[in-house]
Amino acid sequence: MPELAAIFRKKSTLTSYLADKGAIEKVAVATAINCEFSYLEKTRIDAHTIFHKAKDLIGKKIAIVDDRCNWWNYFSPADALRSQGATEVHAMFPGLFTGGAIARLVRYVDGVHATSSRQNP
Repeated sequence: MPELAAIFRKKSTLTSYLADKGAIEKVAVATAINCEFSYLEKTRIDAHTIFHKAKDLIGKKIAIVDDRCNWWNYFSPADALRSQGATEVHAMFPGLFTGGAIARLVRYVDGVHATSSRQNP
């Protein structure tokens, strides 16, 4: 994700957040620029409700970094990050937008930053 690291560098006050602990291997963007990173703790309340908890977000600008865009993975954590004190939430991922994804996404985040392609493993 070198392209995302370049975008991230320009927004040097961002803290990288991952959607969950299972995504911890996706910290390449943050480590490439020596940026702080963490992940959201998820607690499933019921079949339709997930509670997200983060650490020390008051006044921080946050980037949710992922290797793909699933709009649900962004709006729920974005709301959680804001409610816990984040001042901005940005989504960063390789981009492929279908079915009105951008319209849904921009309701929850301050910026959408995407690359044109994703590298093969």
